[in-house]
Amino acid sequence: MAVGADAALAAGSDVLYRESGSGVSGRCANGNSQVAAAIGCNERERQDGEHLRYRGQRPWSGIPFVALRFSNILGPADYPEFPSFWPEPRRRKWNLWGYIDERDAAAACRLALDAPVEGSASFIIAAADTVMTRPSADLMREVFPGVPLTGEISETGTLLSIGRARQALGFEPSHSWRDHIGQ
Repeated sequence: MAVGADAALAAGSDVLYRESGSGVSGRCANGNSQVAAAIGCNERERQDGEHLRYRGQRPWSGIPFVALRFSNILGPADYPEFPSFWPEPRRRKWNLWGYIDERDAAAACRLALDAPVEGSASFIIAAADTVMTRPSADLMREVFPGVPLTGEISETGTLLSIGRARQALGFEPSHSWRDHIGQ
Protein backbone atom coordinates (compact mmCIF):
# COMPACT_ATOMS: atom_id res chain seq x y z
CA MET A 1 0.00 0.00 0.00
CA ALA A 2 1.28 3.42 -0.87
CA VAL A 3 2.18 5.82 1.90
CA GLY A 4 -0.46 8.50 2.17
CA ALA A 5 -3.20 6.42 0.55
CA ASP A 6 -6.72 7.59 1.36
CA ALA A 7 -8.48 4.29 0.63
CA ALA A 8 -7.78 0.64 -0.09
CA LEU A 9 -9.51 -1.05 -3.00
CA ALA A 10 -9.87 -4.78 -3.60
CA ALA A 11 -11.54 -6.17 -6.67
CA GLY A 12 -12.48 -9.65 -7.77
CA SER A 13 -14.51 -11.03 -10.61
CA ASP A 14 -16.02 -14.11 -9.01
CA VAL A 15 -19.30 -13.57 -7.18
CA LEU A 16 -19.79 -15.57 -3.99
CA TYR A 17 -23.14 -14.12 -3.01
CA ARG A 18 -25.65 -11.48 -3.99
CA GLU A 19 -26.84 -8.73 -1.72
CA SER A 20 -30.42 -9.01 -0.58
CA GLY A 21 -32.68 -6.58 -2.36
CA SER A 22 -31.68 -7.87 -5.78
CA GLY A 23 -34.24 -9.53 -7.99
CA VAL A 24 -33.29 -12.93 -6.57
CA SER A 25 -32.68 -13.97 -2.99
CA GLY A 26 -30.07 -16.44 -1.86
CA ARG A 27 -26.53 -17.61 -2.42
CA CYS A 28 -24.71 -17.88 -5.70
CA ALA A 29 -21.39 -19.64 -5.25
CA ASN A 30 -18.78 -21.27 -7.40
CA GLY A 31 -17.34 -23.79 -4.95
CA ASN A 32 -14.26 -24.41 -7.08
CA SER A 33 -13.18 -20.80 -7.13
CA GLN A 34 -10.33 -19.66 -4.93
CA VAL A 35 -11.38 -16.06 -5.49
CA ALA A 36 -14.90 -16.85 -4.27
CA ALA A 37 -13.48 -18.66 -1.24
CA ALA A 38 -11.29 -15.68 -0.34
CA ILE A 39 -14.21 -13.30 -0.69
CA GLY A 40 -16.25 -15.63 1.50
CA CYS A 41 -13.58 -15.63 4.20
CA ASN A 42 -13.51 -11.84 4.18
CA GLU A 43 -17.30 -11.70 4.44
CA ARG A 44 -17.29 -14.22 7.28
CA GLU A 45 -14.74 -12.11 9.13
CA ARG A 46 -16.93 -9.04 8.66
CA GLN A 47 -20.05 -10.91 9.79
CA ASP A 48 -18.27 -12.19 12.89
CA GLY A 49 -17.89 -8.67 14.16
CA GLU A 50 -14.41 -7.49 13.26
CA HIS A 51 -15.89 -4.67 11.23
CA LEU A 52 -17.81 -3.53 14.29
CA ARG A 53 -14.68 -3.42 16.46
CA TYR A 54 -12.67 -1.44 13.93
CA ARG A 55 -15.53 0.22 12.03
CA GLY A 56 -14.19 -1.43 8.88
CA GLN A 57 -10.79 0.16 9.17
CA ARG A 58 -7.68 -1.79 9.95
CA PRO A 59 -6.39 -0.53 13.32
CA TRP A 60 -2.89 0.03 11.96
CA SER A 61 -3.94 2.27 9.11
CA GLY A 62 -7.34 3.85 9.63
CA ILE A 63 -7.83 3.58 5.86
CA PRO A 64 -11.31 2.68 4.56
CA PHE A 65 -11.49 -0.57 2.62
CA VAL A 66 -13.69 -0.81 -0.49
CA ALA A 67 -14.33 -4.18 -2.15
CA LEU A 68 -15.68 -4.33 -5.69
CA ARG A 69 -17.21 -7.58 -6.84
CA PHE A 70 -17.22 -7.57 -10.59
CA SER A 71 -19.45 -9.67 -12.69
CA ASN A 72 -17.71 -11.28 -15.68
CA ILE A 73 -15.49 -8.50 -17.12
CA LEU A 74 -15.83 -8.36 -20.90
CA GLY A 75 -15.32 -5.80 -23.64
CA PRO A 76 -16.24 -5.05 -27.24
CA ALA A 77 -13.86 -7.74 -28.53
CA ASP A 78 -15.87 -10.34 -26.56
CA TYR A 79 -19.35 -9.23 -27.59
CA PRO A 80 -19.50 -11.12 -30.92
CA GLU A 81 -19.53 -14.34 -28.85
CA PHE A 82 -22.77 -13.38 -27.08
CA PRO A 83 -25.16 -14.83 -29.71
CA SER A 84 -23.71 -18.27 -28.91
CA PHE A 85 -25.13 -17.92 -25.37
CA TRP A 86 -28.70 -17.25 -26.44
CA PRO A 87 -29.89 -20.75 -27.45
CA GLU A 88 -28.69 -22.35 -24.19
CA PRO A 89 -29.33 -20.15 -21.15
CA ARG A 90 -27.89 -22.72 -18.74
CA ARG A 91 -24.45 -22.03 -20.19
CA ARG A 92 -24.29 -18.65 -18.42
CA LYS A 93 -26.46 -19.31 -15.35
CA TRP A 94 -23.39 -19.38 -13.09
CA ASN A 95 -23.53 -15.60 -12.68
CA LEU A 96 -27.16 -14.99 -13.59
CA TRP A 97 -26.19 -13.94 -17.14
CA GLY A 98 -24.31 -10.95 -15.77
CA TYR A 99 -21.28 -9.14 -17.15
CA ILE A 100 -19.58 -5.77 -16.86
CA ASP A 101 -17.99 -3.84 -19.68
CA GLU A 102 -14.28 -3.36 -19.05
CA ARG A 103 -14.65 0.43 -19.38
CA ASP A 104 -17.37 0.51 -16.72
CA ALA A 105 -15.22 -1.72 -14.48
CA ALA A 106 -12.40 0.83 -14.72
CA ALA A 107 -14.81 3.69 -13.99
CA ALA A 108 -16.11 1.83 -10.91
CA CYS A 109 -12.54 1.56 -9.56
CA ARG A 110 -12.03 5.30 -9.93
CA LEU A 111 -15.38 6.03 -8.27
CA ALA A 112 -14.59 3.65 -5.39
CA LEU A 113 -11.28 5.35 -4.68
CA ASP A 114 -12.90 8.78 -4.63
CA ALA A 115 -16.13 7.85 -2.81
CA PRO A 116 -16.74 9.16 0.70
CA VAL A 117 -16.91 5.62 2.13
CA GLU A 118 -16.19 5.08 5.80
CA GLY A 119 -15.06 1.78 7.21
CA SER A 120 -15.38 -1.18 4.91
CA ALA A 121 -17.94 -1.56 2.18
CA SER A 122 -18.47 -3.98 -0.66
CA PHE A 123 -20.32 -3.44 -3.91
CA ILE A 124 -21.44 -5.62 -6.78
CA ILE A 125 -20.42 -4.09 -10.10
CA ALA A 126 -22.34 -5.29 -13.16
CA ALA A 127 -23.85 -3.99 -16.36
CA ALA A 128 -27.44 -2.80 -16.25
CA ASP A 129 -28.45 -5.58 -18.64
CA THR A 130 -27.63 -9.27 -19.11
CA VAL A 131 -25.79 -11.08 -21.90
CA MET A 132 -29.12 -12.51 -23.07
CA THR A 133 -31.83 -11.21 -25.41
CA ARG A 134 -34.64 -12.96 -23.54
CA PRO A 135 -36.41 -11.28 -20.62
CA SER A 136 -34.62 -11.84 -17.33
CA ALA A 137 -37.78 -12.99 -15.55
CA ASP A 138 -38.32 -15.66 -18.25
CA LEU A 139 -34.75 -16.88 -17.83
CA MET A 140 -35.25 -17.20 -14.09
CA ARG A 141 -38.48 -19.16 -14.50
CA GLU A 142 -36.86 -21.55 -16.96
CA VAL A 143 -33.49 -22.12 -15.34
CA PHE A 144 -34.32 -21.57 -11.67
CA PRO A 145 -37.96 -22.62 -11.30
CA GLY A 146 -39.25 -22.07 -7.81
CA VAL A 147 -36.79 -19.27 -6.99
CA PRO A 148 -38.88 -16.19 -6.28
CA LEU A 149 -38.16 -12.82 -7.85
CA THR A 150 -38.36 -10.34 -5.00
CA GLY A 151 -37.89 -7.09 -6.85
CA GLU A 152 -38.76 -5.31 -10.05
CA ILE A 153 -36.71 -6.46 -13.01
CA SER A 154 -36.67 -4.56 -16.30
CA GLU A 155 -37.06 -6.52 -19.52
CA THR A 156 -33.45 -7.67 -19.87
CA GLY A 157 -32.20 -6.01 -16.70
CA THR A 158 -29.44 -7.38 -14.53
CA LEU A 159 -30.35 -9.82 -11.79
CA LEU A 160 -27.32 -8.70 -9.79
CA SER A 161 -27.90 -5.99 -7.23
CA ILE A 162 -26.00 -2.87 -8.28
CA GLY A 163 -28.20 -0.46 -6.34
CA ARG A 164 -25.72 0.04 -3.49
CA ALA A 165 -22.95 0.89 -5.96
CA ARG A 166 -25.26 3.37 -7.67
CA GLN A 167 -26.18 5.01 -4.40
CA ALA A 168 -22.86 5.05 -2.54
CA LEU A 169 -20.36 5.33 -5.40
CA GLY A 170 -22.39 7.09 -8.06
CA PHE A 171 -21.79 4.08 -10.33
CA GLU A 172 -23.92 3.99 -13.45
CA PRO A 173 -23.07 1.47 -16.17
CA SER A 174 -22.83 3.33 -19.47
CA HIS A 175 -21.68 0.59 -21.85
CA SER A 176 -23.68 -2.34 -23.18
CA TRP A 177 -22.97 -5.11 -25.65
CA ARG A 178 -26.23 -4.04 -27.33
CA ASP A 179 -24.43 -0.95 -28.64
CA HIS A 180 -21.94 -3.14 -30.48
CA ILE A 181 -23.77 -6.10 -32.02
CA GLY A 182 -27.24 -6.57 -33.45
CA GLN A 183 -29.84 -8.75 -31.86
